Amino acid sequence: MKLAFIGDSLVSCTNVTLSDTWYDIASRKRGFEVVNNAAGGKLTLVMWGMFNMDVVDEKADGVFICCGMNDILLDDPLSKVKENMAGTFDKAEKTGLDPIFIGLPPLTRIESTEKGWQLPSEFEKHNEVLKEYRQWLKEEANRRKLPILDYEQVLSEGEKAVGHSLFEDGLHPTPEGYRFIAEAFVDLLDKTRKEKA
Repeated sequence: MKLAFIGDSLVSCTNVTLSDTWYDIASRKRGFEVVNNAAGGKLTLVMWGMFNMDVVDEKADGVFICCGMNDILLDDPLSKVKENMAGTFDKAEKTGLDPIFIGLPPLTRIESTEKGWQLPSEFEKHNEVLKEYRQWLKEEANRRKLPILDYEQVLSEGEKAVGHSLFEDGLHPTPEGYRFIAEAFVDLLDKTRKEKA
């Protein structure tokens, strides 16, 4: 099985080496082929526009989609983000891809303001928009009956288990954080395959 991964740096994992990316860890555990066309800074409109090139032309069987963090940090209207994402999900479904996974971005941590990802004065505002966006993604996934990988849930539970932060800069996970995400994705993939069998 070939899986395409599209979206932003939460998918491309630009802050770690390839062997530490969560999708590479998961592919080694389950033997699927990876095509990762995600990129740091990618916006939902760009992802939507490049869908055929990044997924269909790659002859992928399924796709993992996670994007929107950059749009929100740039204060793009949430209505536009939702429109772009819904359009991307539509394309995936019309192409007949199976499985289609939806990634829910995490909330930002205060350290993200120290690293220059957002102003301290905008931290709470952006997280409120992210909360609304995450809820919409959950509802959209439920409506379309698509499995979700919730970064916030996985990382929060991981932090409780290890007793320290799993964020490198308040936005991107550490290598240890990516390992938790990889385990969660493997579990989600196994569950999805079992349900399809």
